[in-house]
Amino acid sequence: QVKQNKNLSGEDAAMMASRLLLAALAIPAFDSQSALLSKGGEMTLGAGGVLVGAGEETSGRLKRTAALLGYSSAPPQRAQLLLELVARGVPHTVVEPLRSLYDILEVDMAPLEMATRLKPAFEFIENSEKLRVYAPA
Repeated sequence: QVKQNKNLSGEDAAMMASRLLLAALAIPAFDSQSALLSKGGEMTLGAGGVLVGAGEETSGRLKRTAALLGYSSAPPQRAQLLLELVARGVPHTVVEPLRSLYDILEVDMAPLEMATRLKPAFEFIENSEKLRVYAPA
Protein backbone atom coordinates (compact mmCIF):
# COMPACT_ATOMS: atom_id res chain seq x y z
CA GLN A 1 0.00 0.00 0.00
CA VAL A 2 1.22 3.50 -0.75
CA LYS A 3 2.16 5.50 2.33
CA GLN A 4 0.55 8.93 2.34
CA ASN A 5 1.59 12.20 3.85
CA LYS A 6 -1.08 13.26 6.36
CA ASN A 7 -1.25 16.72 4.74
CA LEU A 8 -1.79 15.21 1.29
CA SER A 9 -5.39 14.86 0.13
CA GLY A 10 -6.55 11.63 -1.49
CA GLU A 11 -6.95 13.44 -4.80
CA ASP A 12 -3.38 14.78 -4.65
CA ALA A 13 -2.03 11.34 -3.75
CA ALA A 14 -3.91 9.80 -6.69
CA MET A 15 -2.50 12.46 -9.03
CA MET A 16 1.06 11.89 -7.77
CA ALA A 17 0.66 8.13 -8.21
CA SER A 18 -0.80 8.74 -11.68
CA ARG A 19 2.18 10.83 -12.73
CA LEU A 20 4.57 8.19 -11.39
CA LEU A 21 2.82 5.39 -13.25
CA LEU A 22 2.69 7.40 -16.50
CA ALA A 23 6.40 8.18 -16.22
CA ALA A 24 7.19 4.47 -15.91
CA LEU A 25 4.84 3.52 -18.76
CA ALA A 26 6.39 6.22 -20.96
CA ILE A 27 9.75 4.41 -20.90
CA PRO A 28 10.07 2.47 -24.16
CA ALA A 29 9.84 -1.28 -23.64
CA PHE A 30 12.88 -1.66 -25.90
CA ASP A 31 15.20 0.48 -27.97
CA SER A 32 14.13 -0.23 -31.55
CA GLN A 33 17.41 1.03 -33.00
CA SER A 34 19.59 -1.29 -30.94
CA ALA A 35 17.26 -4.27 -30.71
CA LEU A 36 18.23 -7.23 -32.84
CA LEU A 37 16.21 -10.04 -34.34
CA SER A 38 17.46 -13.49 -33.44
CA LYS A 39 17.37 -16.38 -35.89
CA GLY A 40 14.01 -17.39 -34.43
CA GLY A 41 12.61 -13.93 -35.19
CA GLU A 42 12.48 -12.92 -31.52
CA MET A 43 13.48 -9.42 -30.54
CA THR A 44 16.48 -9.26 -28.21
CA LEU A 45 18.53 -6.51 -26.67
CA GLY A 46 22.22 -6.36 -25.84
CA ALA A 47 23.83 -8.42 -23.09
CA GLY A 48 21.55 -8.87 -20.12
CA GLY A 49 18.69 -7.00 -21.74
CA VAL A 50 20.53 -3.70 -21.35
CA LEU A 51 20.06 -1.05 -23.99
CA VAL A 52 23.01 -0.88 -26.33
CA GLY A 53 24.02 1.92 -28.60
CA ALA A 54 22.68 4.59 -26.26
CA GLY A 55 24.41 7.91 -26.74
CA GLU A 56 26.16 9.84 -23.98
CA GLU A 57 23.07 11.97 -23.37
CA THR A 58 20.85 8.92 -22.88
CA SER A 59 23.44 7.18 -20.74
CA GLY A 60 23.86 10.25 -18.54
CA ARG A 61 20.10 10.64 -18.16
CA LEU A 62 19.75 7.00 -17.14
CA LYS A 63 22.54 7.35 -14.55
CA ARG A 64 20.91 10.47 -13.05
CA THR A 65 17.55 8.71 -12.92
CA ALA A 66 19.17 5.72 -11.19
CA ALA A 67 20.79 7.99 -8.61
CA LEU A 68 17.52 9.82 -7.94
CA LEU A 69 15.72 6.53 -7.40
CA GLY A 70 18.40 5.15 -5.10
CA TYR A 71 19.86 2.56 -7.47
CA SER A 72 23.60 2.48 -6.97
CA SER A 73 24.68 0.04 -9.66
CA ALA A 74 22.78 0.10 -12.95
CA PRO A 75 19.93 2.28 -14.13
CA PRO A 76 16.57 0.61 -13.56
CA GLN A 77 14.85 -0.88 -16.55
CA ARG A 78 11.18 -0.30 -17.33
CA ALA A 79 10.19 -3.77 -16.14
CA GLN A 80 11.99 -3.27 -12.80
CA LEU A 81 10.25 0.04 -12.20
CA LEU A 82 6.83 -1.37 -13.02
CA LEU A 83 7.38 -4.37 -10.73
CA GLU A 84 8.34 -2.03 -7.89
CA LEU A 85 5.29 0.17 -8.51
CA VAL A 86 3.02 -2.88 -8.47
CA ALA A 87 4.64 -4.13 -5.25
CA ARG A 88 3.90 -0.76 -3.65
CA GLY A 89 0.28 -0.73 -4.86
CA VAL A 90 0.64 2.30 -7.10
CA PRO A 91 -1.62 1.02 -9.94
CA HIS A 92 -4.49 0.70 -7.45
CA THR A 93 -3.98 4.29 -6.25
CA VAL A 94 -4.10 6.08 -9.61
CA VAL A 95 -7.20 7.67 -11.12
CA GLU A 96 -9.50 5.20 -12.90
CA PRO A 97 -8.68 6.00 -16.57
CA LEU A 98 -5.00 5.40 -15.84
CA ARG A 99 -5.70 2.19 -13.94
CA SER A 100 -7.39 1.01 -17.13
CA LEU A 101 -4.41 2.19 -19.19
CA TYR A 102 -2.04 0.15 -17.02
CA ASP A 103 -4.28 -2.93 -17.26
CA ILE A 104 -4.53 -2.62 -21.04
CA LEU A 105 -0.79 -2.21 -21.57
CA GLU A 106 0.62 -4.50 -18.90
CA VAL A 107 -2.01 -6.98 -17.70
CA ASP A 108 -4.66 -7.74 -20.30
CA MET A 109 -3.10 -6.87 -23.64
CA ALA A 110 -5.47 -7.45 -26.54
CA PRO A 111 -3.83 -5.93 -29.63
CA LEU A 112 -6.94 -6.01 -31.80
CA GLU A 113 -8.96 -4.01 -29.25
CA MET A 114 -6.15 -1.79 -28.02
CA ALA A 115 -6.96 1.39 -29.97
CA THR A 116 -10.58 1.41 -28.85
CA ARG A 117 -9.74 0.58 -25.23
CA LEU A 118 -6.95 3.18 -24.96
CA LYS A 119 -8.97 6.10 -26.33
CA PRO A 120 -10.66 7.10 -23.01
CA ALA A 121 -7.34 7.03 -21.15
CA PHE A 122 -5.61 9.15 -23.80
CA GLU A 123 -8.49 11.65 -23.78
CA PHE A 124 -8.26 11.88 -19.99
CA ILE A 125 -4.50 12.53 -20.18
CA GLU A 126 -4.91 15.17 -22.91
CA ASN A 127 -7.61 16.99 -20.91
CA SER A 128 -5.73 16.93 -17.60
CA GLU A 129 -3.57 19.98 -17.01
CA LYS A 130 -1.14 18.03 -14.80
CA LEU A 131 -0.89 14.98 -17.05
CA ARG A 132 -0.91 16.64 -20.47
CA VAL A 133 2.91 16.33 -20.74
CA TYR A 134 2.39 12.56 -21.19
CA ALA A 135 -0.10 12.98 -24.06
CA PRO A 136 0.90 11.65 -27.47
CA ALA A 137 2.19 14.49 -29.62
